[in-house]
Amino acid sequence: MNEQFITSILENTIGTMIENKNSIMSIAVVMKKEHIKKRDELAEIKKQLPIAFDKTKQLRAKDLKLRNAMLKASTQFTEEGYKSLEELFAKVNEVHDAYINAEKEEYTLIRRRDALELELKQSIIMIEKAEGVARQLMISLTYLQNSLFRFNEPDQEAAHVEEEEGVQKYLEFFSYVEQEKVRIARDIHDGPA
Repeated sequence: MNEQFITSILENTIGTMIENKNSIMSIAVVMKKEHIKKRDELAEIKKQLPIAFDKTKQLRAKDLKLRNAMLKASTQFTEEGYKSLEELFAKVNEVHDAYINAEKEEYTLIRRRDALELELKQSIIMIEKAEGVARQLMISLTYLQNSLFRFNEPDQEAAHVEEEEGVQKYLEFFSYVEQEKVRIARDIHDGPA
């Protein structure tokens, strides 16, 4: 194999890996945006739930009170008692329908909250995996680029060693920054550890 052929293979491989790394990072950015939207939706639902609980509780109490009043009114066998019973029956139906709808809304909010919490946990895992793959690609790219450079200029070994040390420090710093991003994302989602 000639040197030009090997150089061409390395350059093509590096180009493909850069494209793949950029694609993975783009996917991670989209996933983070979706994560933020879901987190905001979850926060809104958590604000709505206590209101829904109170509404359901109040309607349940009102429904019970009206049903007891209707029970009392049903013991009055007069014309006036009959009219009172009809009015109470209409109110009971109205309040009971509102109570049933409030329970449905509450149940829907609870189900959505639970689903969002699960989706958020899963999205954090997927974002971390995507960022991990991108980091690995960066490391591999750096190695391949250094190898290509060394292959093309074998006389400059000392410069390569110094450059490799600089690259290693950069990769360590990059890894630290990425770990901090993951920690901050967890803290934002779950609260501080």
